[in-house]
Amino acid sequence: MIPLIDNQGHGLLADFRQAGEVDFVSAFSVSSFASLMTADIQSSMSFLEMKKRLFDLSSATSLAEYLSLRKSNTSYARHLCKDLFARAGFERVLLDDGIDHGNDHGIEHGIEHGNMLPLDEFESVSGIKVSRVVRIEPVIEKLLIEYTTAADVEHYLEKRLLPPRERSIVAFKTICCYRGGLTLHEIDPDDAASNFLDCRRNVLSSGKIKKSSYYHYLLLKVFDIAVKKDLPVQVHCGLGHDDADLSLCNPELLHRLLRKQRFSNLKLVLLHCYPFQKEAAILASLYPGVHFDLSLASFLLSDQSALYRGVLASAPYTKILAGTYGHSHPETYFQGAMALRQGLSKSLLTFEQQGSISREEAGEIESAILQGNARRLYKLPR
Repeated sequence: MIPLIDNQGHGLLADFRQAGEVDFVSAFSVSSFASLMTADIQSSMSFLEMKKRLFDLSSATSLAEYLSLRKSNTSYARHLCKDLFARAGFERVLLDDGIDHGNDHGIEHGIEHGNMLPLDEFESVSGIKVSRVVRIEPVIEKLLIEYTTAADVEHYLEKRLLPPRERSIVAFKTICCYRGGLTLHEIDPDDAASNFLDCRRNVLSSGKIKKSSYYHYLLLKVFDIAVKKDLPVQVHCGLGHDDADLSLCNPELLHRLLRKQRFSNLKLVLLHCYPFQKEAAILASLYPGVHFDLSLASFLLSDQSALYRGVLASAPYTKILAGTYGHSHPETYFQGAMALRQGLSKSLLTFEQQGSISREEAGEIESAILQGNARRLYKLPR
């Protein structure tokens, strides 16, 4: 099995083994009403497929039996997490731990502040390596709460993003699609400064930054830091939680920004993308620094082969990354990995059968998407 480098993951709950049916099932939906839709979620083909995989591994015959076995103190339960990651062929996860801050959609997954495994413990229970991705918005929000002047916020921005003696950081990540959308504009410094107090006041009252000239000014400052440090910036695109306007999450909205000379060396990773995978593929085929993944689709589509056929027909395979959107429970990682492996394999077989590629080329493409492209982009060790 080709090792998998997961381009997009989140933390595991510290007590994930104790989850009941509602909490467990809710993890397989991004709806804020997931806890009220457990029967509907379990009726999806992707969830049924995932259950079959888990039952085949555990010999359980029902979800209740599986969750009961999961809570037990048997050898199977104690080694469950490592076994799931190993069977799915994980080598490393690029982990966004921003939901540790108790906001940014952690609550929708039942994640509360302080309830997540630290990164070192994630490595211990999963048996795989973790590389850290720094979420930009919580850093900016904390700076705006702590400092009363724009000069101080800008002075400490890079130091907070890349603190000394911190575990290796391989990328930044923005969720600006949840904070007004992906239409980003360069902001005049004077306009940004005049908006500072209003922006800070909003953060002090709500705890979250939202679309404003000062926010966009700082966000593009972070993009500048990423270029200087040669770090990719991940951008949430496409489908997500239901508090985001899907029409504002189309990666095509980034087109104008990518054309600017200021960002000609920016490495941008478009996350999730569905249902805008065609637009993501187009951007990746136009701009050297743009890559993308199809993470999150595994919770929505049981068969991803059509998705991979579409993007492989539209973009260089060297620009496609593998991501699961695993979070909270190891089973989400397991399902994400197995679904994407199956979809990618089936799509490559189609191209091979129609004579577009050889078997050797299919193997090279599969290896590049599952691990080679990420290793190169994020400069990860072998």
